[in-house]
Amino acid sequence: MSSCNGKTITQRAAEGPLAKATLYNALNDGRLKAKKFGRRTIILDSDWSDFLESLPEYTPGRKVA
Repeated sequence: MSSCNGKTITQRAAEGPLAKATLYNALNDGRLKAKKFGRRTIILDSDWSDFLESLPEYTPGRKVA
């Protein structure tokens, strides 16, 4: 059985939590890496993990009365 090492933008967006437009923005900003194969853009699992790890930590905000 072979293991998948990457997924297309459509596949990543379908899994969530980010939309295709958000992924394209991250690619264009250089925050997310990808590979090209013909017309397909493939995000490797390792690059996806690196991108998610680079996101800022959640910090609770102030409660509004």
